[in-house]
Amino acid sequence: MRCLLLLIFCITTQAQTSDFKSIDFRLADSIAAEYKVKGINNLPLLTQNLTINLNTDVEKFRAIYTWVCSNISNDYNLSFRNNRRRNKYVQDEDNLTQWNKEFNAKVFKTLKRKHKTLCTGYAYLIKSMAILANIECKIINGYGKNSQTGSKDLRSPNHSWNAVKLNNKWYLCDPTWSAIKGTGLSSSQSKQRIEAYFLADPKLFSLNHFPVEEKWFLLDSNKPNFDSFSNAPILYSKAFNSFSSHDFPKSLITNLVKNETVQFKYSMHSVIDKDDIKLLIIDGNSDLLFSPESITIENKQLIFQYQFKYSGFYDVHLLIDNEAAASYSFNVSSTDIVSK
Repeated sequence: MRCLLLLIFCITTQAQTSDFKSIDFRLADSIAAEYKVKGINNLPLLTQNLTINLNTDVEKFRAIYTWVCSNISNDYNLSFRNNRRRNKYVQDEDNLTQWNKEFNAKVFKTLKRKHKTLCTGYAYLIKSMAILANIECKIINGYGKNSQTGSKDLRSPNHSWNAVKLNNKWYLCDPTWSAIKGTGLSSSQSKQRIEAYFLADPKLFSLNHFPVEEKWFLLDSNKPNFDSFSNAPILYSKAFNSFSSHDFPKSLITNLVKNETVQFKYSMHSVIDKDDIKLLIIDGNSDLLFSPESITIENKQLIFQYQFKYSGFYDVHLLIDNEAAASYSFNVSSTDIVSK
């Protein structure tokens, strides 16, 4: 793909930002924008400054989340070194344990000195500041999957994110994937990226986050198994901004027969203009960007189809308003001897 356990929960309903649709986060975001990164050396004071003028826990958490995502950069070099060493020691538990111990010390040193980190540092910072604001928050360890994740990256847990308890209910968020510092995104794009993984819908979140502890799916039923997770389509922040659920296609790679038709189906947060829906199809020789012919948008459901008329291997990217929302691959056979 190209880049483009058993515990009883007191709260079991699905969490979404829609629970707080009456809350205007502009004040929390504006407060977060006032304080620069130098405050990281005094987290209690920084947290107090971010939250003292806010009335609700969700606004306080939003200010903390926005500040972290806006002021701490992703350290891609550190991430590369960690992935390379973890893959080297995947069958060597003693060396892996020693590496993790040494690496964690380096992560927090880099976070404090350079204001750069990776997922462990982001999740640690969010948890620490939330607790200082008297908000219950946890670090969730597990597997994360995006367009750069290869199969070898899923041999052991590779990602960390957060669960936060607001109004006696647990919510999920991923500050690493919400981080905007150093990305060059516009202000509107930055806001969308922060929104995408802030109190995200658990069902959608489970397509690219697989917690080590099953309870942190925050799903009553239909929890994915690891195979379905690892084979799920690639979703981008645009999907989290646009979809309330992703229905079809179910898999990242689908085997088809020539002339077979594939249905694409999504539930949307709000109505989208048909002209903003496009498919980018790449077959190794050419790139084809077009609007699907028969798009149906009804009751906030987006449905369309595409027929693969020729054999070959295709990467297909769903674009909404010229931004990638989801990616799939289709292996199209010229005969009906194909394993689905």
